[in-house]
Formats: sequence, C-alpha cells, structure tokens
Amino acid sequence: MEKVTFRQIEKDDLPLLRDWRNQEGVRKFCREYRLLNMINQQDWFERVSNSKEDDMFLIVVDDKPVGVCGLTHINWKDRHCELSWYLGDAISQLKKVKIAPKISQFLRKKGFEEYNLNRLWAEIYSFNDVMIKYVLRGGFKQEGILRQSVFWDGKYWDSVVLSMLSEEYFKKKKM
Repeated sequence: MEKVTFRQIEKDDLPLLRDWRNQEGVRKFCREYRLLNMINQQDWFERVSNSKEDDMFLIVVDDKPVGVCGLTHINWKDRHCELSWYLGDAISQLKKVKIAPKISQFLRKKGFEEYNLNRLWAEIYSFNDVMIKYVLRGGFKQEGILRQSVFWDGKYWDSVVLSMLSEEYFKKKKM
C-alpha cells in the first residue's frame, strides 16, 4: 500500500506544478485553460501563500510528488469552500484510483474537522464523468448544473456542482 502524505507547496515545487498543469490531460479539467509559464506559476504561488481563502498542498506518494490538492475560495463567514485537486499524468490510473480516497478524506477532514466548515463543494465539468461518479459515491450530493459553462475541444460542456454538508460528513463518519 502506498504511503500518501500532504505538505505545503514550496517555491521549489513550482516548475513541476507548471509542467503538470500544462499537460492537456490535466489542463482540460482546470478553469485556467491557458498554458502556464513560471511567471504565472509564481504569481499563483504568491497569491495562495498569502491568502486566508486558499490552503493548497502537495500530494506525495512514497516520497514522490504526484499532485496538488486544497481548499479554495474559503468563505469564513458562511463556512464553505471549494475542493480542488489534480494529479500529474505521470501517475498510473491504478495508483490514481488507490490514492483518490485518501485525498478526499484529507480534504474533508481538514474542512469539516479542522476548519469547522459547514459545506464543501466542487464544480466538475460534465465530460469528467468518472470524477462525478467518484464524488457522488463518496457521499456528495448533486446540487445543480451550470449549463454550457465551459468550452473545451470545440464544444460547450455543462459543469456539475456537488456538495457535502458537515452533518452528512459526521453522520457518514459514525457509520
């Protein structure tokens, strides 16, 4: 079984993150559709490093960085945030399937137990049906559809908004 850990992102990680994000297999699932350069990556790093609304982590499997995850757009007044994560294309599909539950568990625990948030949500493009099914199986509920909200590969696609409430998390945790 792989050892999955999480740590804060460091400046030395930025070239790797830029390279991952520029891979079409990763980029198509992200809001930022343009190819990134180091200036973009450094600007992002400065913003999230100094932000009280974002908490981002490097995902490490067996001492090797494999992806990024975090809580973004944290709304401290209304107690909710968006979940975000991506894995580099170099990681096998089998390994992705094995570590995805650990990433989800880490983010839910951080959001609900450590930050005392009430609602975690995710926006997933409809062409990513595997992730939508995974998130639903993990206890999230579909809230709605943002119709034709993203343009990718010559076509408009819907975004699916899913969420979990703290009461659902703690109820599921007791089971």
